[in-house]
Amino acid sequence: MAAAINLANAENIFLILADCTTLTGKTNSVFDLYYLVDVLIAKNIGHRIKEAFVLPIMQPDLIADIKFWETTCFNRGIKVRVFNSREQALQWLLE
Repeated sequence: MAAAINLANAENIFLILADCTTLTGKTNSVFDLYYLVDVLIAKNIGHRIKEAFVLPIMQPDLIADIKFWETTCFNRGIKVRVFNSREQALQWLLE
């Protein structure tokens, strides 16, 4: 995450597409996800980020974690949304 934040700042790129369609395994813990939101805010980039996630196929636990991330970010004022298709995600990012 630190590398992604540094890259975003260095290149002034804040539109992020996370294609998780082939993601497997487990994401970070709930506590880690809360901490990551705090890091984005502390680094003063949370308000500039717009991140779209394309949900994984047939991975209920991962889908729940990604939706939790979306809610946590939304509650802190960070623009994150989840989508079922890459096309929808790209359309929202480029609006």
